[in-house]
Amino acid sequence: LVPAGLREELAYVDETADEELVARYRVSDPGPLLGLDVVNGSHTGLVAFSQTENGCEMRWEVSFDCRGRAGFWKQATEFLVGNAADALQSYVTKPSAPYWFDPLSEFGLARDGDASDKPLLLVLPGLDGSSVTAWMQYPELGEAYDLRCLVLPANCRGSYEDWVNTAVEEVEKAALRAEASRLLKKVERPVFVLGESMGAGVALDVAARSSVAGAVLVSPATGWDRTALGGARSKLVRLPDPVLALVIALSSYQLLDRGQLDTTLRRIATGETSPLLEGEDREAYAWRVVGELPQRLALPASACRHRMREWVGPSIAA
Repeated sequence: LVPAGLREELAYVDETADEELVARYRVSDPGPLLGLDVVNGSHTGLVAFSQTENGCEMRWEVSFDCRGRAGFWKQATEFLVGNAADALQSYVTKPSAPYWFDPLSEFGLARDGDASDKPLLLVLPGLDGSSVTAWMQYPELGEAYDLRCLVLPANCRGSYEDWVNTAVEEVEKAALRAEASRLLKKVERPVFVLGESMGAGVALDVAARSSVAGAVLVSPATGWDRTALGGARSKLVRLPDPVLALVIALSSYQLLDRGQLDTTLRRIATGETSPLLEGEDREAYAWRVVGELPQRLALPASACRHRMREWVGPSIAA
């Protein structure tokens, strides 16, 4: 456990008579920080899961002997275990399957008219899987299209083919709804796909396998293997987690793009706003999105490795 230098090892995993799954662990080395007060060999822990009517209940117990500052270490442990438990709960309750959302409804921007009468635009995300990187363009796109954006959660470990099939299925459902609109409302409702970055390859494959009216490729990464970063992807996946996470963050916030970085810094320095976000409603929408960007763009290094190994090659080949 960095930076404390704490080392833990799994003792055993078992299932009790009450069908409770139990994992017991022990501290094999308390490290220089805990070693000052915690008696070596006395630190053990238990994490248990049991099925309940409302889902799953987790029990986490920790015990250790102290030479001093026992109260401090008790409070510190409760704080750290509590934070870890909350993070675990948040992680496992997030859907691992891909899902679609309307970005304008999601972030509280009202639209004029009935969106169901507009052409449908299905947005396919890049490697981050968030579909929020084009958030500045969504209000303007929403004037002309009914938007549906695909989210690939960080704990989604599907294949590239799964990604394509998810989009094709949505296109087929949309085509049935469009036919119903044509017959009942006399309204033509074509379906378009928009692929951003690595999603551009997916958009091409979707267009080849379905009856979309058109495909739009935005900043397509179909030639990413010929860039410095893409050409080094076999080395990127071997980077230590903190370094890979930094590269992911810089890329997700487009800080590796000189033009985008210059624009961002200028707007921060001058207070300039994008013409796409003028008006009180759009400004409020922008602040709501910005508040959620860190959470939505967060991508663990393990997820990034999986996607770079499994998704990049087929997307470029498309």
